[in-house]
Amino acid sequence: MLPDSNRIHQTDKKFDADVSDDQFVNQLFIRLVAKGKRFTKVDFKYSIFDACYLRDCIFDSCDFTGCRFLERICMDRVLLDVSSIIPILKERKLTITSSIPNARVLIT
Repeated sequence: MLPDSNRIHQTDKKFDADVSDDQFVNQLFIRLVAKGKRFTKVDFKYSIFDACYLRDCIFDSCDFTGCRFLERICMDRVLLDVSSIIPILKERKLTITSSIPNARVLIT
């Protein structure tokens, strides 16, 4: 009656290199770590970020459609491309500063 969502669980993982033109669709990231990494044209559609630590990262032209960022996420000194995050914030009637504290915004 209720089919599996096929969400991929990624627990205690870290990005140890920059990522470009890759897909992480429908993922559940638990305790994901990335420090000083650049993400370019990465597809994160419908993913959930829980208890993640993302520091000094740059997200350029990434797709966060349908993503959820749970309250325990730390995005310290993160640079986001505005076009990648605005649709999510509009959907929830939020602002960048209220949703992702300490994030800087890249206007392209």
